[in-house]
Amino acid sequence: MPHASSFALIVVLAVVLAFPGARVVQHALPSAGTPTSLPAVDVAAAAPSQPETPDVAAAAPQQAAASDQTQRGIAPPEVSAEAVYAMDLQSGTVLYNKNADERRPIASITKVITALVTVKHVSLDEQVTIIDSDLLDPNSPFTKMGLRSGDTLRVVDLLQGLLIPSGGDAAKALARYVGSKLSGSDDPATATTAFIDEMNAYAQSLGLKDSYFTDPDGEDDSSAFSTAHDVTILGGELMKNADLAWIVNQPNYNIPSQLGEPYQQNNTNSLLGQDGVIGIKTGSTEGAGASLLLARSVNGGENTVVMAVLGSTLTYDDQSNIVEDDRYTDSQTIFADMDARFTWTSLDAVGDTFPGLAEEMAVWGVELRDPPVMPIDVRKQDKPSYQLVLGPPTDGGKQAGSVLLYSGDTAFASVPVFQIDGDSGMLEPRSNAQVA
Repeated sequence: MPHASSFALIVVLAVVLAFPGARVVQHALPSAGTPTSLPAVDVAAAAPSQPETPDVAAAAPQQAAASDQTQRGIAPPEVSAEAVYAMDLQSGTVLYNKNADERRPIASITKVITALVTVKHVSLDEQVTIIDSDLLDPNSPFTKMGLRSGDTLRVVDLLQGLLIPSGGDAAKALARYVGSKLSGSDDPATATTAFIDEMNAYAQSLGLKDSYFTDPDGEDDSSAFSTAHDVTILGGELMKNADLAWIVNQPNYNIPSQLGEPYQQNNTNSLLGQDGVIGIKTGSTEGAGASLLLARSVNGGENTVVMAVLGSTLTYDDQSNIVEDDRYTDSQTIFADMDARFTWTSLDAVGDTFPGLAEEMAVWGVELRDPPVMPIDVRKQDKPSYQLVLGPPTDGGKQAGSVLLYSGDTAFASVPVFQIDGDSGMLEPRSNAQVA
């Protein structure tokens, strides 16, 4: 591995070339050592500030200034899952990463993006009349809402059928209905194709480069794929929508039907209501294994961790009944490690967690604004450390750079800093600010 000074030099060159006059201030706590990987930072990209009280429906991950390296996280404890990714929704901090960029089938977790595309284009109270092509074969092994041809339901009813019991028929009905508006065609195949195209366009709009969808419900298809990283981002988007977040938090539903008995189903998420779990979605096929996308309330309800656990052990008997399903025990194993390993800390308390940071920011005339409460790994022997990366002095109130935060040699977050109003920043460092 190249020496730490080599990485530091790369960062200095990257910042100086992009921003003449840039200032790079580096500090590691005593005994922490200089970080061994120092990712370059786009100091021009402003990250959205967070509300005083984090709101899952309104919060946006504060990660616009972070490089890919700062988003890597640590390896989870030993689990059967082939891919894991966990991210704090409010701060954008990545907690765990195992094969998070490995493309793989995700089964019914696909329905998360189906829901997101639906609410983007239609209102919840719109009425949808069910037709024969929406229905699943009664002998199909895939889960269904149990829709009846000729019945009329609201979009919100179908979203519940989509996300709570993972109804493939609800997915087909929504894709056809929304797709008909997108395409202007009443032909079910044409409408569904338009909807699938919009699913992929939506994924691209979020920067999800490793996802491709071929149907709205997640049946195994060799040309369809996503990753633990990408579905975690989708899960975060769902949890920021108050209506969808409410739906995935429901243990069951009772929806009236115009054609007979009401539709009644239980949530397929067996961890809902346990260990702080407040949503999101299950998925399982032979190709995808047992998979789970979860939202977990942490830090006394102030923060939400979104976590993807994909490809856990899954076995069936001769009647296609599941006899072994490790996604729930895998998730609980990671939760136990999360609770023992991480503490959520506000960067307002920089004197306690990052001694010296407040003084160095004062030297350079920069400050944090609405800093996030973020998870800190307290089980690492190395103490947390930081690197202050600044662009050239700028006008008061504008983003001036970022603080890169490290646990050992792992960069886990990047937080923007802003020029203090009326302070153009120092052109020369003081004795307590080391310029790399």
